Amino acid sequence: LAYFKKFIENYPENKLAPATAYEIGNIYFNNRQYSQAAEYYKQLVEKYPQSETIEIASYRLGISYLYSAKREEALNELKVFLNKNPTSPLAVEVINSIYNIYLNQKKYREGIATFEELAKKHSQQKAILAELYSCLANLYLISGDSPRATKTVQELLSAYNDFSDTPPPENAAYTIGQILVEANNGSEAIKFYSDILARYKDDTLTEVSLFGRGQAYLKLKSWQDATGDFSELIFKYPNTKYASRAKLGIANSY
Repeated sequence: LAYFKKFIENYPENKLAPATAYEIGNIYFNNRQYSQAAEYYKQLVEKYPQSETIEIASYRLGISYLYSAKREEALNELKVFLNKNPTSPLAVEVINSIYNIYLNQKKYREGIATFEELAKKHSQQKAILAELYSCLANLYLISGDSPRATKTVQELLSAYNDFSDTPPPENAAYTIGQILVEANNGSEAIKFYSDILARYKDDTLTEVSLFGRGQAYLKLKSWQDATGDFSELIFKYPNTKYASRAKLGIANSY
């Protein structure tokens, strides 16, 4: 580590300097020394924006701030990352990190303003649209604005019809349906989950949709339909996280 530090200090313009800064950051990050990790990730982001590792370094900078309890800095860096890399495989994880910061601090209104801005900015980014809207709707629901939560979900469903080739992430799919259920729109939740089941042949989405639809049926007191969905889920995916919850759902159907 001392050698790496000395190298980057003496040869900041060397072609290996970006990779060296990244490795130093990783060493600190892996040892949970997040403040020190942030220092080197920031150095890479600011001095070497053309580096091959700029995307992951930018992400880890935000996470390092988060783990260092520097939440404002984390929010800033994570939003910068998302705005620069909306198609990144890390984008959904970044969205959830931003959401959890507001949620844990109970800053729901600030979170709503942020996600409204992000949803507007990335309205054509089909890979993250569902996640942005589901976080926004959930913040509305938690803050006590159930009508706005429902309206947000409906806006998403309308927009998502244009992106029928792209399945929503698991977390977003579950959240959207549950918001509809909580807002007493069980029939809309059933329609939503049924559409996912018909549209996408994905085990994870099938699992979450069977469970979510079963819960919606419970809300409507359609006991037989609820039991059918829960039983199918347990049969197809017996060792998954939703299977044990489905068993409780069956117990609540009687």
